[in-house]
Amino acid sequence: MYADLAEDHPDAVAALSEPRSAFFGGRDGHLGSVFTPRPDGRPQIRLRWDSLARFSPLAQPYLPVLRAAIARRQRTLTLAAGQGYVLDNTRWLHARTAFTGPRLCYRALGEPMDVGP
Repeated sequence: MYADLAEDHPDAVAALSEPRSAFFGGRDGHLGSVFTPRPDGRPQIRLRWDSLARFSPLAQPYLPVLRAAIARRQRTLTLAAGQGYVLDNTRWLHARTAFTGPRLCYRALGEPMDVGP
């Protein structure tokens, strides 16, 4: 998604990478940007679309372009009782819709290993 957006709309990437262009959370939330460069060259992406997300006036015009880029890559998983999925939170945007009944969520933290040639 990011590569497509960077190629087709570099102005959107620039605006959404500006420091202080996005605020996520309540009173003690996170002030930053949607895209932040990492030392390894990959972008760090922080995004939410709920009522706790606010964007600067310079970033707001690019939100439809961002939504469209995400929609082109979006996949929906319909899970039955007892099913789940694993994802790398540094590589995937993710969300969920409503669910019924109890749910169980496991979180594993780690750093990728360089396996070499």
